[in-house]
Amino acid sequence: MNPTPPKAIVLVDDETSYTDLMSQLLSDNLDCPVHTFTRPLEALQALPHLDPG
Repeated sequence: MNPTPPKAIVLVDDETSYTDLMSQLLSDNLDCPVHTFTRPLEALQALPHLDPG
């Protein structure tokens, strides 16, 4: 039986420095993919290809 892959975290904020910092903190402390976006429409377009939790 294969374990279920972890859900992804999706961060959306117009401040790149904020998304970079949060992405680094989450990646260092959690075992799941972190995807960051500074443009909401790009995030919405990417959601069907990600597995957010």
